[in-house]
Amino acid sequence: METASTGGKAGLLERLSSLLMREPEDREQLMQLLHSAHQRKLLDADAFGIIEGALAASEMRVRDVMVPRPLMEVVEVGDSLHTVIERVNSTAHSRFPVICDTPD
Repeated sequence: METASTGGKAGLLERLSSLLMREPEDREQLMQLLHSAHQRKLLDADAFGIIEGALAASEMRVRDVMVPRPLMEVVEVGDSLHTVIERVNSTAHSRFPVICDTPD
């Protein structure tokens, strides 16, 4: 079993804690600390991406991701998998509300 001294995941929190000896004062300082942890290999790329995405999402407003109703791409409850895959592949949308009959 790996330990913090051998670079295992078990020591991630401990290593980050040592990097973050004091609480960041603002979002910018937190991002600088995270970038530093990533560069020093204290935080792997996947974990860094998840944390960075969560921080970015907290700044988003619903309006930032809304699509006007006439431009929405939806999936019907009874659609076949083939139909859904075709719809997903034919559009640039990344979210597909699942509806029953009408979008209302």
